[in-house]
Amino acid sequence: MSARLLRRLITDGKSQLYANAFGTAQLRGIPSRFLYFPNEGHWILKPQNVILWQRVFFDWLGRTLKPEGTVAK
Repeated sequence: MSARLLRRLITDGKSQLYANAFGTAQLRGIPSRFLYFPNEGHWILKPQNVILWQRVFFDWLGRTLKPEGTVAK
């Protein structure tokens, strides 16, 4: 299983699925990150949440898509 980046939205019907996937990834030692936005719907629209999501998402891509043998910053 590969690294996982999950976000949980309070009105998203799959929120329990996300929580279970995150817990499973953590138990198996798979690199994972869980973001929780209780005040958002399916889309992340509030400016402060959008900024946080984009920062975390692009940092995650930078760390997980590095070729083998390179050092992440």
